[in-house]
Amino acid sequence: MVLHLGHQVSILTEEVVAILNFSTAVLGGPTREFLDYSRSCDALVRVGPGPARSVVVTPSKVFLSPVSCPTLADRAAGPRVVAGGGRAR
Repeated sequence: MVLHLGHQVSILTEEVVAILNFSTAVLGGPTREFLDYSRSCDALVRVGPGPARSVVVTPSKVFLSPVSCPTLADRAAGPRVVAGGGRAR
């Protein structure tokens, strides 16, 4: 499946290593160091011009997405089937 990160940027869900809350991620020492290192290696990708709300880690890139962490996690989980054969989001 494909995970839409915002602003016409999508990745394969199979590539997702972690989805983190941006506000929490920048406060943590090791996570902040990881983001700084990713930036220095040109592996940090800002998705769109707005403020980042989540950090999506893949083996080759780290994306700063304007979409919230819970929304991305829900999208990554995919559609759920409900009683009666319909789909819920």
